Amino acid sequence: MDPVPVALFALAAGGDAYLLLALGLSLADRRPSAKGMGGGDASLPPVTVLKPLHGPEPELDARLETFFRQDYPRWQVVFGVESPDDGALAAVERLRRRYPRVPVAVSSCAPAVGGNPKMNNLAAMLPLAEHAVLVLSDADVAVGPDYLRLVVAALAGPGVGAATCLYRAAPADAALASRAMAAFLNAFFIPSVRVGTWGRASAYGLGATLALGRDTLERLGGLSAAADHLADDFALGRAVERLGLRVAFAPAAVVTHVAEADAAALWHHLVRWMHATRTSRPWGYAGSIVTYPLVLSLLAAAVGGARPALALAVLAVAGRWALGALHTPAGERPPGPLLAAAVEIAAGAAWAAALVGRRLRWRGRAYRVGPGGRLSPLAAAPSPTQRRARRRTPPPPRPPAAFGS
Repeated sequence: MDPVPVALFALAAGGDAYLLLALGLSLADRRPSAKGMGGGDASLPPVTVLKPLHGPEPELDARLETFFRQDYPRWQVVFGVESPDDGALAAVERLRRRYPRVPVAVSSCAPAVGGNPKMNNLAAMLPLAEHAVLVLSDADVAVGPDYLRLVVAALAGPGVGAATCLYRAAPADAALASRAMAAFLNAFFIPSVRVGTWGRASAYGLGATLALGRDTLERLGGLSAAADHLADDFALGRAVERLGLRVAFAPAAVVTHVAEADAAALWHHLVRWMHATRTSRPWGYAGSIVTYPLVLSLLAAAVGGARPALALAVLAVAGRWALGALHTPAGERPPGPLLAAAVEIAAGAAWAAALVGRRLRWRGRAYRVGPGGRLSPLAAAPSPTQRRARRRTPPPPRPPAAFGS
């Protein structure tokens, strides 16, 4: 057999072994048990939850409401939007009226402090935070009533500078693109975090939850450590580690709800995700080619026609389907084998696109990803819809020539 299919076959076999390892770690669930964590009310410090928002997402009220229904003695919720006409503010006002006992503050202006729009939003929200313990949480997250207790308990551990949560994903609507993105998170991203943190003293910082003390944030120089970074959560976690502290997993039930309008939105999201991974762990990103055993198996079969490669492809689909089913939240439909296979092929294409390209789209804006994962906004480019509209619009009539010209 030629060396190329042999190499692809070996990589595919290694990828299947990776899936087996991820399955084993997921079944073992090495995170600490939630039992006995949380402490009495007198020992719990007051907390400020920081929730950056961007637009009226599906089921936004229900997700935000979980942060108002916490079994916790004292906490504040600070919301932030980029402009006062953001549609997400309607959900905030409804919840403020429904839960008058929960202190709420709102920042409606996000001046640029860096290239990352989420960090700009958080920077504007920080002056409104009243408490010394800060919990940063994305808008698409829903949590259980013991969430704050478990996160604060993890943050109080010896040598801990920040706490995070390993979440699961659910589609926010019935769109196929939303189901595909949820399948990617459950079957690809979560297993990669389990394998990547296996035997590691510190967890990665994850955007669904990142809790830290105000004093720790001040030692980091505020949000400057992540203001220009695409992978802001990872950058903050690494900055905490540089202080000689570690990031701990909190065993809280966290579900992120994803909504993708169409296949194009899904593609841009996958490419952005791959750019974040590439810039966070460049060498690890290059080696992560082995985590696409289905793609490698199909390439090996196409190049060398090797039947064993097709057997490895079947194992890859089965392993990916099992991981997706294992991490799908209760009550949600797990991805089927065909969707799991399609998502791996799309993710493999996005992996290659992020490897060779340096541009991405985020919230309708174009960015260039520079060294170290730093974001630089580019001049606004017309969307495909705008370009089609321009082609359909006839040019304006030429003005009549001036007399005597």
